[in-house]
Amino acid sequence: MVSAKKCKHVLPPNITMVETCLAQSCDQNTSKWITSQWTQCSVTCGVGIAIRNVQCGNIVTRETTSECKADRPEVTKLCYMEECSRQDTVCKDKYGWCHLVVKSSRCHDQKYTDICCQSCSDHG
Repeated sequence: MVSAKKCKHVLPPNITMVETCLAQSCDQNTSKWITSQWTQCSVTCGVGIAIRNVQCGNIVTRETTSECKADRPEVTKLCYMEECSRQDTVCKDKYGWCHLVVKSSRCHDQKYTDICCQSCSDHG
């Protein structure tokens, strides 16, 4: 071994002697729920449903697994769009006698307009 006194004029090498290890220990849970973005609402007005993909995945190997410990996130949710206007709803007669509502000029009455929508729309 050389005495340190003889090496005063030599600069030490510029290297790191210790490296940080980022390896996960085996007892840590590396599985997490992975979710996609929510889809568009299933309707353009009123109440509909949005869905997303939810999978349990290992964050180290990026493989699908069944080892997620947390509760699974929701896959579906209700979405509330603006209220439907009359044109957005399906307009059908609910009864076979709706032609009589038209003949008796009762389409102006809201209760008949709702149950005889198609007949009143065609003749109103």
